[in-house]
Amino acid sequence: MGVSESGVANWMNGTMPSVSRLVEICSFLDVSSDYLLGMDEHGCIERHEHGEFGWTTNIPEQLTEELSDEYLQGIQFFEAVVRDGLCETELTGPNGRFKGQTIAGLERSFRTAVFANALKLNRIGRNWRLEDDLLKLYSPSLKQVIVVELPKGRGSNKSCVSSHLLNIEFLAFAAATEVFPALEEGAIGIGPGYTMYRCAELVPPSQHRYKSINWSSTMEVNNHQQEVASVSSNLAVKVLAAHNPNTRAFHLPYLPPEERNLYGDSLTAHQTQAAATIEELRVARAILMTVGGVSSATNHNQHGQPKLRTFGPKFLYDLHEQLKLEGRASSFRGEVLGYMLGSNAQAIGDASFQSIQERKVFAPALNLLRNIMERNNGFVWVIATGVHKKIATEMVVRNGLANALVIDEEIADYLIDAKRARRDLASF
Repeated sequence: MGVSESGVANWMNGTMPSVSRLVEICSFLDVSSDYLLGMDEHGCIERHEHGEFGWTTNIPEQLTEELSDEYLQGIQFFEAVVRDGLCETELTGPNGRFKGQTIAGLERSFRTAVFANALKLNRIGRNWRLEDDLLKLYSPSLKQVIVVELPKGRGSNKSCVSSHLLNIEFLAFAAATEVFPALEEGAIGIGPGYTMYRCAELVPPSQHRYKSINWSSTMEVNNHQQEVASVSSNLAVKVLAAHNPNTRAFHLPYLPPEERNLYGDSLTAHQTQAAATIEELRVARAILMTVGGVSSATNHNQHGQPKLRTFGPKFLYDLHEQLKLEGRASSFRGEVLGYMLGSNAQAIGDASFQSIQERKVFAPALNLLRNIMERNNGFVWVIATGVHKKIATEMVVRNGLANALVIDEEIADYLIDAKRARRDLASF
Protein backbone atom coordinates (compact mmCIF):
# COMPACT_ATOMS: atom_id res chain seq x y z
CA MET A 1 0.00 0.00 0.00
CA GLY A 2 3.02 2.28 -0.05
CA VAL A 3 3.10 2.83 3.72
CA SER A 4 6.53 3.31 5.30
CA GLU A 5 7.74 1.19 8.21
CA SER A 6 7.67 4.23 10.46
CA GLY A 7 4.06 4.86 9.47
CA VAL A 8 3.05 1.32 10.42
CA ALA A 9 5.04 1.66 13.66
CA ASN A 10 3.04 4.78 14.52
CA TRP A 11 -0.21 2.87 14.06
CA MET A 12 1.06 0.03 16.26
CA ASN A 13 1.93 2.60 18.93
CA GLY A 14 -1.59 3.99 18.95
CA THR A 15 -1.58 6.79 16.34
CA MET A 16 -4.79 6.58 14.27
CA PRO A 17 -4.54 6.56 10.45
CA SER A 18 -6.50 9.21 8.57
CA VAL A 19 -10.07 8.42 7.52
CA SER A 20 -9.10 8.06 3.85
CA ARG A 21 -6.21 5.73 4.77
CA LEU A 22 -8.52 3.72 7.02
CA VAL A 23 -10.87 3.20 4.06
CA GLU A 24 -7.94 1.94 1.97
CA ILE A 25 -6.84 -0.48 4.71
CA CYS A 26 -10.37 -1.86 5.13
CA SER A 27 -10.68 -2.35 1.37
CA PHE A 28 -7.26 -4.02 1.12
CA LEU A 29 -7.91 -6.41 4.03
CA ASP A 30 -11.59 -6.83 3.06
CA VAL A 31 -12.87 -6.13 6.57
CA SER A 32 -15.18 -3.54 8.08
CA SER A 33 -13.87 -0.50 9.93
CA ASP A 34 -15.72 -1.68 13.05
CA TYR A 35 -13.84 -4.99 12.92
CA LEU A 36 -10.49 -3.27 12.33
CA LEU A 37 -11.03 -0.87 15.23
CA GLY A 38 -12.07 -3.65 17.61
CA MET A 39 -15.69 -2.55 17.84
CA ASP A 40 -16.99 -5.80 16.34
CA GLU A 41 -15.72 -8.44 18.76
CA HIS A 42 -17.93 -11.15 17.23
CA GLY A 43 -16.07 -11.06 13.90
CA CYS A 44 -19.12 -11.92 11.79
CA ILE A 45 -17.16 -11.68 8.53
CA GLU A 46 -16.91 -15.13 6.96
CA ARG A 47 -14.72 -16.02 3.99
CA HIS A 48 -15.85 -18.52 1.36
CA GLU A 49 -14.26 -20.13 -1.68
CA HIS A 50 -15.47 -22.39 -4.45
CA GLY A 51 -13.33 -23.08 -7.49
CA GLU A 52 -12.28 -19.75 -8.96
CA PHE A 53 -14.76 -17.78 -6.86
CA GLY A 54 -14.10 -16.17 -3.51
CA TRP A 55 -16.47 -14.04 -1.43
CA THR A 56 -17.14 -12.79 2.08
CA THR A 57 -20.40 -12.55 3.99
CA ASN A 58 -21.13 -10.24 6.90
CA ILE A 59 -24.56 -9.82 8.46
CA PRO A 60 -24.29 -7.49 11.50
CA GLU A 61 -25.99 -8.88 14.59
CA GLN A 62 -27.82 -5.67 15.44
CA LEU A 63 -29.95 -5.73 12.27
CA THR A 64 -33.70 -6.13 12.41
CA GLU A 65 -34.94 -9.65 11.74
CA GLU A 66 -36.56 -8.53 8.47
CA LEU A 67 -33.36 -7.04 7.07
CA SER A 68 -31.27 -9.96 8.30
CA ASP A 69 -33.60 -12.42 6.55
CA GLU A 70 -33.47 -10.43 3.30
CA TYR A 71 -29.67 -10.28 3.29
CA LEU A 72 -29.48 -13.98 4.16
CA GLN A 73 -31.80 -14.92 1.30
CA GLY A 74 -29.69 -12.94 -1.17
CA ILE A 75 -26.54 -14.69 0.08
CA GLN A 76 -28.19 -18.12 -0.05
CA PHE A 77 -29.35 -17.52 -3.62
CA PHE A 78 -25.84 -16.48 -4.66
CA GLU A 79 -24.27 -19.53 -3.03
CA ALA A 80 -26.89 -21.90 -4.46
CA VAL A 81 -25.89 -20.79 -7.97
CA VAL A 82 -22.13 -20.35 -7.48
CA ARG A 83 -21.29 -23.15 -5.06
CA ASP A 84 -24.09 -25.67 -5.57
CA GLY A 85 -24.75 -25.17 -9.29
CA LEU A 86 -28.53 -25.44 -8.89
CA CYS A 87 -30.75 -24.95 -11.91
CA GLU A 88 -33.86 -22.78 -11.92
CA THR A 89 -36.21 -25.69 -11.13
CA GLU A 90 -34.04 -26.71 -8.17
CA LEU A 91 -34.22 -23.15 -6.90
CA THR A 92 -37.86 -22.15 -7.34
CA GLY A 93 -39.65 -25.31 -8.48
CA PRO A 94 -42.27 -27.25 -6.47
CA ASN A 95 -39.52 -29.00 -4.49
CA GLY A 96 -36.95 -26.23 -4.86
CA ARG A 97 -34.74 -24.74 -2.18
CA PHE A 98 -36.69 -21.45 -2.48
CA LYS A 99 -40.10 -22.96 -3.15
CA GLY A 100 -42.71 -20.30 -3.85
CA GLN A 101 -40.12 -17.65 -4.74
CA THR A 102 -39.23 -16.28 -8.15
CA ILE A 103 -35.80 -15.69 -9.68
CA ALA A 104 -36.66 -11.97 -9.90
CA GLY A 105 -37.46 -11.89 -6.19
CA LEU A 106 -34.25 -13.73 -5.31
CA GLU A 107 -32.30 -11.29 -7.47
CA ARG A 108 -33.79 -8.38 -5.54
CA SER A 109 -32.61 -9.94 -2.28
CA PHE A 110 -29.17 -10.48 -3.81
CA ARG A 111 -29.01 -6.86 -4.95
CA THR A 112 -29.95 -5.68 -1.46
CA ALA A 113 -27.23 -7.85 0.07
CA VAL A 114 -24.44 -6.60 -2.21
CA PHE A 115 -25.48 -2.96 -1.82
CA ALA A 116 -25.30 -3.40 1.96
CA ASN A 117 -21.89 -5.14 1.72
CA ALA A 118 -23.42 -8.18 3.40
CA LEU A 119 -22.01 -10.09 0.40
CA LYS A 120 -18.78 -9.10 -1.34
CA LEU A 121 -16.84 -10.77 -4.12
CA ASN A 122 -13.09 -10.91 -3.70
CA ARG A 123 -12.07 -13.33 -6.46
CA ILE A 124 -13.44 -14.58 -9.78
CA GLY A 125 -12.14 -16.73 -12.61
CA ARG A 126 -11.00 -15.80 -16.11
CA ASN A 127 -11.02 -17.90 -19.27
CA TRP A 128 -7.49 -17.32 -20.50
CA ARG A 129 -7.93 -19.60 -23.53
CA LEU A 130 -10.80 -17.54 -24.91
CA GLU A 131 -8.88 -14.34 -24.21
CA ASP A 132 -5.91 -15.59 -26.25
CA ASP A 133 -8.18 -16.74 -29.10
CA LEU A 134 -9.90 -13.36 -29.30
CA LEU A 135 -6.64 -11.41 -29.27
CA LYS A 136 -5.27 -13.56 -32.10
CA LEU A 137 -8.42 -13.41 -34.22
CA TYR A 138 -9.07 -9.68 -33.82
CA SER A 139 -5.47 -8.48 -33.86
CA PRO A 140 -4.37 -5.71 -34.15
CA SER A 141 -7.62 -3.81 -33.50
CA LEU A 142 -8.30 -5.54 -30.17
CA LYS A 143 -5.67 -4.69 -27.55
CA GLN A 144 -6.97 -6.12 -24.28
CA VAL A 145 -9.61 -8.71 -23.40
CA ILE A 146 -10.95 -10.03 -20.11
CA VAL A 147 -13.27 -13.04 -20.38
CA VAL A 148 -15.04 -13.69 -17.09
CA GLU A 149 -15.98 -17.23 -16.11
CA LEU A 150 -19.57 -17.45 -14.94
CA PRO A 151 -20.91 -20.06 -12.47
CA LYS A 152 -21.60 -23.46 -14.04
CA GLY A 153 -24.34 -25.94 -13.32
CA ARG A 154 -23.49 -29.28 -11.75
CA GLY A 155 -21.86 -31.49 -14.38
CA SER A 156 -22.34 -28.80 -17.03
CA ASN A 157 -20.15 -26.34 -18.87
CA LYS A 158 -22.94 -23.77 -18.87
CA SER A 159 -24.81 -21.85 -16.23
CA CYS A 160 -28.17 -23.39 -15.36
CA VAL A 161 -29.66 -20.11 -14.12
CA SER A 162 -30.28 -17.08 -16.28
CA SER A 163 -29.51 -14.31 -13.78
CA HIS A 164 -28.38 -11.16 -15.54
CA LEU A 165 -27.95 -9.41 -12.19
CA LEU A 166 -25.50 -12.03 -10.92
CA ASN A 167 -23.52 -11.94 -14.17
CA ILE A 168 -23.30 -8.14 -14.07
CA GLU A 169 -21.81 -8.37 -10.58
CA PHE A 170 -19.02 -10.68 -11.81
CA LEU A 171 -18.17 -8.46 -14.79
CA ALA A 172 -18.34 -5.26 -12.75
CA PHE A 173 -15.98 -6.80 -10.19
CA ALA A 174 -13.54 -7.78 -12.97
CA ALA A 175 -13.59 -4.27 -14.42
CA ALA A 176 -13.30 -2.61 -11.01
CA THR A 177 -10.28 -4.68 -9.99
CA GLU A 178 -8.51 -5.16 -13.35
CA VAL A 179 -9.39 -2.21 -15.60
CA PHE A 180 -9.83 0.78 -13.29
CA PRO A 181 -6.53 0.36 -11.37
CA ALA A 182 -4.64 0.56 -14.68
CA LEU A 183 -6.22 3.88 -15.72
CA GLU A 184 -3.81 6.77 -16.10
CA GLU A 185 -4.34 10.36 -14.99
CA GLY A 186 -6.41 12.66 -17.14
CA ALA A 187 -9.99 12.46 -18.36
CA ILE A 188 -11.82 9.12 -18.23
CA GLY A 189 -15.26 8.84 -19.84
CA ILE A 190 -17.88 6.73 -18.05
CA GLY A 191 -20.96 5.41 -19.85
CA PRO A 192 -24.46 4.84 -18.47
CA GLY A 193 -26.23 1.74 -17.26
CA TYR A 194 -26.48 -0.46 -14.17
CA THR A 195 -23.30 -2.33 -15.14
CA MET A 196 -21.24 0.87 -15.13
CA TYR A 197 -22.86 2.03 -11.90
CA ARG A 198 -21.84 -1.23 -10.21
CA CYS A 199 -18.31 -0.78 -11.55
CA ALA A 200 -18.23 2.64 -9.88
CA GLU A 201 -19.51 1.16 -6.62
CA LEU A 202 -16.99 -1.70 -6.64
CA VAL A 203 -13.84 0.27 -7.49
CA PRO A 204 -11.65 -0.02 -4.36
CA PRO A 205 -11.44 3.47 -2.80
CA SER A 206 -8.00 5.03 -2.89
CA GLN A 207 -6.52 8.35 -1.93
CA HIS A 208 -3.58 8.04 -4.32
CA ARG A 209 -4.24 5.47 -7.07
CA TYR A 210 -6.62 7.66 -9.07
CA LYS A 211 -4.99 10.98 -8.29
CA SER A 212 -5.62 13.65 -10.94
CA ILE A 213 -8.34 11.70 -12.79
CA ASN A 214 -11.42 13.54 -14.04
CA TRP A 215 -14.39 11.18 -14.34
CA SER A 216 -16.48 12.49 -17.24
CA SER A 217 -20.07 11.54 -17.96
CA THR A 218 -20.97 10.54 -21.52
CA MET A 219 -24.73 10.75 -21.10
CA GLU A 220 -27.36 13.28 -20.16
CA VAL A 221 -30.84 12.38 -18.97
CA ASN A 222 -33.99 14.42 -18.70
CA ASN A 223 -35.86 11.74 -16.78
CA HIS A 224 -35.48 11.73 -13.00
CA GLN A 225 -36.61 8.09 -12.86
CA GLN A 226 -33.65 7.10 -15.02
CA GLU A 227 -31.28 8.93 -12.68
CA VAL A 228 -32.76 7.23 -9.63
CA ALA A 229 -32.71 3.84 -11.39
CA SER A 230 -28.91 4.12 -11.68
CA VAL A 231 -28.80 4.22 -15.47
CA SER A 232 -27.19 7.65 -15.66
CA SER A 233 -23.47 8.00 -16.12
CA ASN A 234 -23.82 11.29 -14.23
CA LEU A 235 -24.53 9.24 -11.11
CA ALA A 236 -21.60 6.87 -11.77
CA VAL A 237 -19.02 9.67 -12.07
CA LYS A 238 -20.29 11.30 -8.87
CA VAL A 239 -19.91 7.98 -7.02
CA LEU A 240 -16.36 7.53 -8.34
CA ALA A 241 -15.35 11.03 -7.27
CA ALA A 242 -16.97 10.63 -3.84
CA HIS A 243 -15.13 7.35 -3.19
CA ASN A 244 -11.76 8.52 -4.45
CA PRO A 245 -10.28 11.76 -3.08
CA ASN A 246 -8.23 13.90 -5.47
CA THR A 247 -10.50 13.02 -8.40
CA ARG A 248 -13.26 15.17 -9.95
CA ALA A 249 -16.66 14.43 -11.47
CA PHE A 250 -17.70 16.19 -14.67
CA HIS A 251 -21.40 15.54 -15.02
CA LEU A 252 -23.40 16.32 -18.13
CA PRO A 253 -26.59 18.34 -17.51
CA TYR A 254 -29.49 17.82 -19.86
CA LEU A 255 -29.93 20.54 -22.46
CA PRO A 256 -32.83 20.70 -24.90
CA PRO A 257 -31.71 20.75 -28.57
CA GLU A 258 -32.28 24.49 -28.92
CA GLU A 259 -29.77 25.19 -26.13
CA ARG A 260 -26.94 22.99 -27.40
CA ASN A 261 -24.93 25.71 -29.10
CA LEU A 262 -22.03 25.68 -26.68
CA TYR A 263 -19.80 28.16 -28.49
CA GLY A 264 -21.60 31.41 -27.70
CA ASP A 265 -20.41 34.20 -25.40
CA SER A 266 -23.36 34.13 -23.01
CA LEU A 267 -23.66 30.55 -21.80
CA THR A 268 -25.92 29.56 -18.94
CA ALA A 269 -24.53 27.66 -15.98
CA HIS A 270 -25.81 24.38 -17.41
CA GLN A 271 -24.34 25.14 -20.81
CA THR A 272 -21.00 25.98 -19.24
CA GLN A 273 -21.01 22.69 -17.32
CA ALA A 274 -21.92 20.75 -20.47
CA ALA A 275 -19.18 22.47 -22.48
CA ALA A 276 -16.60 21.63 -19.79
CA THR A 277 -17.60 17.96 -19.72
CA ILE A 278 -17.55 17.65 -23.51
CA GLU A 279 -14.09 19.20 -23.59
CA GLU A 280 -12.93 16.58 -21.07
CA LEU A 281 -14.32 13.81 -23.29
CA ARG A 282 -12.49 15.20 -26.31
CA VAL A 283 -9.13 14.70 -24.56
CA ALA A 284 -10.09 11.52 -22.67
CA ARG A 285 -7.50 8.77 -22.32
CA ALA A 286 -10.16 6.08 -22.04
CA ILE A 287 -13.89 5.49 -22.12
CA LEU A 288 -15.64 2.67 -20.29
CA MET A 289 -19.18 1.73 -21.27
CA THR A 290 -21.53 -1.12 -22.00
CA VAL A 291 -23.55 -1.90 -25.09
CA GLY A 292 -27.22 -1.23 -24.57
CA GLY A 293 -28.45 -1.23 -28.16
CA VAL A 294 -30.96 -3.99 -27.58
CA SER A 295 -33.29 -2.33 -25.12
CA SER A 296 -34.66 1.12 -24.51
CA ALA A 297 -36.95 2.74 -21.96
CA THR A 298 -39.99 3.64 -24.05
CA ASN A 299 -43.27 4.25 -22.29
CA HIS A 300 -44.48 3.78 -18.74
CA ASN A 301 -46.58 1.13 -17.05
CA GLN A 302 -49.64 1.71 -14.90
CA HIS A 303 -47.44 2.48 -11.90
CA GLY A 304 -45.56 5.20 -13.74
CA GLN A 305 -42.32 3.22 -13.99
CA PRO A 306 -40.35 3.02 -17.26
CA LYS A 307 -41.26 -0.07 -19.28
CA LEU A 308 -38.46 -1.71 -21.23
CA ARG A 309 -38.87 -2.72 -24.86
CA THR A 310 -36.28 -5.33 -25.75
CA PHE A 311 -34.84 -5.58 -29.24
CA GLY A 312 -33.70 -9.18 -29.54
CA PRO A 313 -30.79 -10.46 -31.64
CA LYS A 314 -33.05 -11.28 -34.59
CA PHE A 315 -34.33 -7.71 -34.68
CA LEU A 316 -30.81 -6.32 -34.68
CA TYR A 317 -29.68 -8.77 -37.36
CA ASP A 318 -32.66 -7.99 -39.61
CA LEU A 319 -32.11 -4.28 -39.10
CA HIS A 320 -28.47 -4.52 -40.10
CA GLU A 321 -29.27 -6.62 -43.17
CA GLN A 322 -31.84 -4.06 -44.30
CA LEU A 323 -29.38 -1.23 -43.85
CA LYS A 324 -26.81 -3.12 -45.92
CA LEU A 325 -29.32 -3.44 -48.76
CA GLU A 326 -29.93 0.31 -48.59
CA GLY A 327 -26.20 1.06 -48.51
CA ARG A 328 -26.39 2.60 -45.02
CA ALA A 329 -24.96 -0.18 -42.86
CA SER A 330 -22.33 2.15 -41.45
CA SER A 331 -25.06 4.15 -39.74
CA PHE A 332 -25.82 1.16 -37.57
CA ARG A 333 -22.43 1.53 -35.92
CA GLY A 334 -23.51 4.91 -34.70
CA GLU A 335 -26.85 3.51 -33.62
CA VAL A 336 -25.29 0.89 -31.37
CA LEU A 337 -22.96 3.58 -30.13
CA GLY A 338 -25.93 5.81 -29.43
CA TYR A 339 -27.23 3.24 -26.99
CA MET A 340 -23.83 2.63 -25.46
CA LEU A 341 -23.54 6.29 -24.65
CA GLY A 342 -27.24 6.70 -23.98
CA SER A 343 -30.31 8.19 -25.59
CA ASN A 344 -30.13 11.95 -26.05
CA ALA A 345 -26.39 11.85 -25.32
CA GLN A 346 -25.18 15.43 -25.26
CA ALA A 347 -21.70 14.53 -26.48
CA ILE A 348 -22.99 12.83 -29.62
CA GLY A 349 -26.41 14.30 -30.34
CA ASP A 350 -29.80 12.60 -30.22
CA ALA A 351 -29.67 8.86 -30.91
CA SER A 352 -32.70 6.64 -31.33
CA PHE A 353 -33.89 3.98 -33.74
CA GLN A 354 -35.99 6.67 -35.38
CA SER A 355 -32.90 8.70 -36.30
CA ILE A 356 -30.89 5.99 -38.05
CA GLN A 357 -30.85 7.84 -41.37
CA GLU A 358 -29.19 10.94 -39.98
CA ARG A 359 -25.53 10.05 -40.36
CA LYS A 360 -24.37 13.45 -39.13
CA VAL A 361 -25.73 12.65 -35.66
CA PHE A 362 -23.18 9.89 -35.18
CA ALA A 363 -20.09 11.44 -36.75
CA PRO A 364 -18.91 13.23 -33.57
CA ALA A 365 -19.26 10.02 -31.55
CA LEU A 366 -17.31 7.94 -34.05
CA ASN A 367 -14.58 10.56 -34.14
CA LEU A 368 -14.50 10.69 -30.34
CA LEU A 369 -13.91 6.96 -29.93
CA ARG A 370 -11.42 6.65 -32.76
CA ASN A 371 -9.42 9.64 -31.54
CA ILE A 372 -9.14 8.01 -28.11
CA MET A 373 -7.96 4.70 -29.56
CA GLU A 374 -5.36 6.45 -31.72
CA ARG A 375 -3.72 7.99 -28.65
CA ASN A 376 -0.85 6.28 -26.90
CA ASN A 377 -2.38 3.76 -24.48
CA GLY A 378 -5.86 5.02 -25.34
CA PHE A 379 -8.63 2.51 -24.73
CA VAL A 380 -12.35 2.23 -25.36
CA TRP A 381 -13.60 -0.51 -23.05
CA VAL A 382 -16.90 -2.30 -23.61
CA ILE A 383 -18.22 -4.21 -20.59
CA ALA A 384 -21.08 -6.54 -21.53
CA THR A 385 -22.76 -9.75 -20.44
CA GLY A 386 -25.81 -11.64 -21.65
CA VAL A 387 -26.97 -13.30 -24.84
CA HIS A 388 -29.01 -10.23 -25.77
CA LYS A 389 -25.80 -8.19 -26.05
CA LYS A 390 -23.63 -10.50 -28.13
CA ILE A 391 -24.64 -9.17 -31.56
CA ALA A 392 -24.27 -5.55 -30.52
CA THR A 393 -20.86 -6.32 -29.01
CA GLU A 394 -19.72 -8.12 -32.16
CA MET A 395 -20.79 -5.23 -34.39
CA VAL A 396 -18.96 -2.72 -32.22
CA VAL A 397 -15.75 -4.75 -32.28
CA ARG A 398 -16.01 -5.56 -35.99
CA ASN A 399 -16.44 -1.91 -36.88
CA GLY A 400 -13.50 -0.77 -34.79
CA LEU A 401 -15.42 1.20 -32.16
CA ALA A 402 -13.71 -0.47 -29.19
CA ASN A 403 -10.27 -1.95 -28.62
CA ALA A 404 -10.77 -3.56 -25.20
CA LEU A 405 -13.44 -5.85 -23.75
CA VAL A 406 -14.73 -7.26 -20.46
CA ILE A 407 -17.20 -9.95 -21.51
CA ASP A 408 -18.57 -13.33 -20.48
CA GLU A 409 -17.76 -16.67 -22.11
CA GLU A 410 -20.94 -16.78 -24.20
CA ILE A 411 -20.21 -13.45 -25.87
CA ALA A 412 -16.58 -14.50 -26.35
CA ASP A 413 -17.65 -17.72 -28.11
CA TYR A 414 -20.00 -15.74 -30.33
CA LEU A 415 -17.26 -13.27 -31.30
CA ILE A 416 -14.90 -16.14 -32.18
CA ASP A 417 -17.52 -18.02 -34.23
CA ALA A 418 -18.54 -14.85 -36.09
CA LYS A 419 -14.95 -14.00 -36.96
CA ARG A 420 -14.14 -17.51 -38.18
CA ALA A 421 -17.36 -17.66 -40.22
CA ARG A 422 -16.51 -14.40 -42.00
CA ARG A 423 -12.95 -15.57 -42.57
CA ASP A 424 -14.12 -18.89 -44.06
CA LEU A 425 -16.61 -17.08 -46.27
CA ALA A 426 -13.92 -14.75 -47.55
CA SER A 427 -11.69 -17.70 -48.49
CA PHE A 428 -14.21 -19.00 -51.08
